[in-house]
Amino acid sequence: MEEGISFNPLGDIPAEKKLGLAPGTYPKTLEASMAMMHPEDIPTYRESVQHSLRTGEAFEATFRLADGRGGWRRIEGRAVPTEMRDGKPVEWVFINRDFTAQRETEEALRRSLGELEASRLELKSKQDQLWRLAANAFSIIGEAHLMQTDVELRYFGDTPPEDKIGMAPGTAPKSIQQLVAMMHPDDVSAYLKSMESSMNSNVPFAVTYRLPDGCGGWRWVQARALCVEERDGKPVQWVHDTRDITEQKELEEALRKSVTELQQLKAKLQAENLFLREEAGLESTVPEIVGQSPALKRVLEQVALVAATSSTVLISGETGTGKELVARAIHQGSERRKGLFVALNCAALPTTLVESELFGHEKGAFTGAVTRRAGRFEQADGGTLFLDEVGELPLETQAKMLRVLQAGEFERVGGSQLLKTDVRVVAASNRDLDQAVREGRFRSDLYHRLAIFPIHLPPLRERREDIPLLAAYLVMRKAARMGRKIEQISNRILETLVEYDWPGNVRELENVLERAIILSPGTSLRAEGIQLGTSRRVRSQGRELAQSARPVEEDVTLESNERAHILRVCEAASWKIKGPGGAAESLGLNPSTLFWRLKKHKIRRPVRT
Repeated sequence: MEEGISFNPLGDIPAEKKLGLAPGTYPKTLEASMAMMHPEDIPTYRESVQHSLRTGEAFEATFRLADGRGGWRRIEGRAVPTEMRDGKPVEWVFINRDFTAQRETEEALRRSLGELEASRLELKSKQDQLWRLAANAFSIIGEAHLMQTDVELRYFGDTPPEDKIGMAPGTAPKSIQQLVAMMHPDDVSAYLKSMESSMNSNVPFAVTYRLPDGCGGWRWVQARALCVEERDGKPVQWVHDTRDITEQKELEEALRKSVTELQQLKAKLQAENLFLREEAGLESTVPEIVGQSPALKRVLEQVALVAATSSTVLISGETGTGKELVARAIHQGSERRKGLFVALNCAALPTTLVESELFGHEKGAFTGAVTRRAGRFEQADGGTLFLDEVGELPLETQAKMLRVLQAGEFERVGGSQLLKTDVRVVAASNRDLDQAVREGRFRSDLYHRLAIFPIHLPPLRERREDIPLLAAYLVMRKAARMGRKIEQISNRILETLVEYDWPGNVRELENVLERAIILSPGTSLRAEGIQLGTSRRVRSQGRELAQSARPVEEDVTLESNERAHILRVCEAASWKIKGPGGAAESLGLNPSTLFWRLKKHKIRRPVRT
């Protein structure tokens, strides 16, 4: 079965460009992919694929692909089954990422750090004290003599000492007092302390300090001295060596910055990878909102208007009305759709961890903070942050979040570094935030900052005309996930669903239908499988409303509802199938899958006259 697996990359940018492959070399099939793969990686990769074929589970793999230029690219891949047939996966969503440059950078950095450490060890060698100094043409070698009130400095060789360490001509100090007067103020104390220790204990003298270069800058120098004459047990003469280490210091600083940047990049990549893996587990990358009622159409019109802006949005509505779906629709319709959509349920977090989740924390900020962690505002930089149940945030956290919304600045918990972020915030709540403001449980300034563009989602009982179409869609999706095929929903079941008040809204409808599928072993949904809550009132006039809202045929099939829904989406997209804003994107389908379904339902684009 492996030989029959083909790859269909998404997006307008060629896959070769994203993965660093030569043009035209991206493999179109699994067999072609393994032909390009490094021989050492093939067994593990094949076993991962076979395990996914047997169990229907997602799989991850790291492997090397020939780049078509004589080298190898390191690829990290993940595949998630999205369609099953006869209990076996037949379609996957896969994400491949090229991390060759990251690996090469890490290896180069490790080599550089190793070389630097080896250089330090060499300089500290006891055997390097005097005879190596004499052979170093770039060192200042001389003598130091103890006088009555000072230590006199003399230099060996014909080359001026200033030339060896980058100082202005004629500025080399003649005594320790002159040297200290020229030295950088921050280095004087350490120099005098080392010198005093050497004179009292007669141990070799070694110190690092800065001297002016005569051009407004500073040169780093390393000085060492070895006593060669004593008088009454006290050193009176030394041989000294001074050399310029400015370039070494600059290299060390550059390496430190590179390590810090690499750590920050690694943390960001890990955070993005985590969220990308979570996104890959969804049925579609574009949320699918099903319905034709005027109330839902008004919501979709508002979504289309605000998606084109960067304004914050406050979504209100009862539990289960689909607030996160609307937030995802806003993200997908905006210019930020290439960034991450990061969701956080504020009600699910303990009060003590809310700020850590939002803003991140530094290592040691609190008990259990063993490493630095990026917060949701940092992870969503360049994308959208969805804050569900925002009304549950503590008041002290609300003040800090207001600062982020106004200035785009925040600090990690336990940190002092000011971080910048560019995030669009979409908040949601099933509570009356206006009432919470009046009661002092929610900040009025934060409320008005969030509610720049409010969207209210109607409960399912206020758009009953959407229930038949919504039920058909949910049954089709749930049945496919279970490896089942439900072809029919009876008129009696639809009437029952339309008459019920649905206090749990779409979420409750989804759960009721999933239970009904389990209780219906055949290809038709059984009426006795529809088990509604007993503590809620059923509308007595529901039958009349259902009849007036949508005429239901005696036997409504899932196939007919699917055909009608696909037709409506294609018409809304002006029959654009592929690409941004196309029908395949709106339906959350691969374009090839949508073409197959168009052919199956015999749907043709109308001829323009």
